[in-house]
Amino acid sequence: MGQNILPWLAARPGLDTDLLLSAINDGFGSDKAGEDRFDAVIGLLGMLDVVDGRRGKGIPAIDAVRKWEGWILGHHRDDAT
Repeated sequence: MGQNILPWLAARPGLDTDLLLSAINDGFGSDKAGEDRFDAVIGLLGMLDVVDGRRGKGIPAIDAVRKWEGWILGHHRDDAT
């Protein structure tokens, strides 16, 4: 699964990826936290795509979800009222 990240990394040559490539090659570890590390990396890569303008913010379509659940990027302080 981690090998699918390699094309994403190849498209962003400015990133320092040594540690990430080591984690991919190791399968993010064989302990119980390996899946959490993988999930965190995937989330971070998605956030970087939003910041770089490669994808939208993913704003939820349902008002109640936007107001009470929020989302990671694009949630303005005054939106929480």
